Amino acid sequence: MSIEINELFKIRDNYLKNNDIPSRLVYCNDTSSKPFLSVCIPTYKIGNGFLRTLQSLSELKNESHIEYNIIIVDDYPGDSMDVKKLLLPFGFSNVKYYKNEKNLGLFGNWNRCIELSDSNYVAFLHDDDLLDCHYLDSIYRIIKKYEKKGKKKIGYIKCSSLLETNGQIHMTKAQKIKRLFRHKCCKVEKEIAFLVGVPDYLGDPTCGSILSKEAFLKYGGFDETLYPSSDAFLPFFMLDEYDIYFTVAAFGVKVYGENVSCKFETLGKWARMFSLFQDYLGQNYDIKKIQDRYLDAQYALYLETFYEYAKGGGFDYHPSMFNEYRVYKSDEKTKRELAKKVRNLKMRTFIKGILS
Repeated sequence: MSIEINELFKIRDNYLKNNDIPSRLVYCNDTSSKPFLSVCIPTYKIGNGFLRTLQSLSELKNESHIEYNIIIVDDYPGDSMDVKKLLLPFGFSNVKYYKNEKNLGLFGNWNRCIELSDSNYVAFLHDDDLLDCHYLDSIYRIIKKYEKKGKKKIGYIKCSSLLETNGQIHMTKAQKIKRLFRHKCCKVEKEIAFLVGVPDYLGDPTCGSILSKEAFLKYGGFDETLYPSSDAFLPFFMLDEYDIYFTVAAFGVKVYGENVSCKFETLGKWARMFSLFQDYLGQNYDIKKIQDRYLDAQYALYLETFYEYAKGGGFDYHPSMFNEYRVYKSDEKTKRELAKKVRNLKMRTFIKGILS
């Protein structure tokens, strides 16, 4: 079993398998020469939320006057709408629209975005999510600050986000306070990644999350065999050579709607892959006892969170979710004590980021 798990999480070149599938440049109106940043949008056809995403990009303020461009990669090889007609109303002078000749799949298309980026810093934005209008200035200042401050190169910056469900944006009191620290990041230490649980805050790169093209090419990109969780695990493996951060303040809005990530089947695969990753960590790092305690607590938090979303209609759900939740509740005292420790650990990480 140990060999199988180690093989599963082995770093491999995930770009090679699609090298023979070209991406055709369908539309180009890009006057940028050496962009500091490429905002990449992987898409499949054109979803209902895509116009809102484009609108948020057209409203970006550029107080720092950085050069950037927008790269859209459509993984639907068939004919779709008139791209020029779609983009012209927004007045972009820095946009490229590619279409893959064959379907590469979710992670394959994400990897293609990285390959097609014109900058080392790739800002990911899902095709139904939104960016804050001050994103460019904030992320530029963060990158410059931590380029100087960090002992290693920046590998990944996960941008925090607000959540929108059923057309309503949710902002907690804590998130309102965090807006005061727009240019602060929390550094991910390997010990914290062990204890808190990697997928909790490293996955789902959207709302302007920064990927280093150099780092993601070196570490083979996203692996479809780890679907749907490769995006959560890959930054962990980069920690030895690159600095990994997550922002204190939210830089955009993640829109939860009827997409595959919200389906119970996908959540089940995510939980299964998370469990295998726990086994991998336990077999390869000398932290088994500590890890088990904290990851059990992390699972309790995960279960409780998704139970509440399902109960409120935010997600597809299945009776087994409620059965697992009842088991979790039956040992409430122990689980909640562990959950409290996890929250305290996250708070210490957050405070350390603010003071940095």
